[in-house]
Amino acid sequence: ALVAELSAHGLPARFVPLSAFASPSLGDSDATLVIFSQRLSPNARLALRASPRFASTIVCTTVDDATLRERGGAGLEVVTRRLPDLNEPPTLVRVLGPPCATLDALRLAAQLLALAGVPPRFDDDAISAAVTALDDRADDIAAQCAAALADYGDDEVVFVTVGGYDAWVRGIRCTWQEGLLVARPPIYDALAFAHGPLQQLYPRRAAIIALGCDGDDPRVLERLRATLAPQHRFVELRSHLAAPLSVLEHDAMVGWLVHAALQRAPRDLFQWPGKGADGPLYKLGELRDDSDGSAQA
Repeated sequence: ALVAELSAHGLPARFVPLSAFASPSLGDSDATLVIFSQRLSPNARLALRASPRFASTIVCTTVDDATLRERGGAGLEVVTRRLPDLNEPPTLVRVLGPPCATLDALRLAAQLLALAGVPPRFDDDAISAAVTALDDRADDIAAQCAAALADYGDDEVVFVTVGGYDAWVRGIRCTWQEGLLVARPPIYDALAFAHGPLQQLYPRRAAIIALGCDGDDPRVLERLRATLAPQHRFVELRSHLAAPLSVLEHDAMVGWLVHAALQRAPRDLFQWPGKGADGPLYKLGELRDDSDGSAQA
């Protein structure tokens, strides 16, 4: 959400996967490094240790300053933005942390835009109003999502959006994958859906989940719906909020969709296939740089 909002206003911003920080050469003395990590995972520490190679570093996390300094090494200088510590249970899928991070990313985007002299599309008051509106609609959202998946089986799932909105909502695919242990759904622009995705899905059962926002043209999604076959299910999740604040509502909606699917096919969220087998990748950040640039345990 942070990169999408800054880029939409012409500010240079890009997402860098954590594996890129395994290289000691990654850095930019003119850029600000922004790290989001709920508990400052081992691999997030790869990025944290790269902070001296950037002009400044902002860390959005739940950990306290003492822990941050301990994990970041001597001489660490960062600006900390404290995320709420919601004591999330140790499941593979995260339900509370991602929306909190998104909320802070939107706030940070508005602040950075203001500092750059670019009028942001929203401010803290607008964000607070959006969160309040979501709270008021929570029961309706849950009921809508439960009804949408009343007979969900093994349907292939794809998401569609309008007007480049996919850049703000790519993270919700992780919620779907980690919650249901299925392939991460693709996300398509509604018009691009006609060139490949429609033909691929046409012979098969599929659920097409459309993420609409207040203010976009609903006729685009209506036309997409008209292309579908009888074995396709069209689910429109229309936010009452305009983009990009609509990402907060869509995050909640997809969370409820996953909840509804789990109600129909329950499983133990605390035990998942391959639990613990991810150690060699997940703990890459526990390596430390040697003086010659190599890494050792």
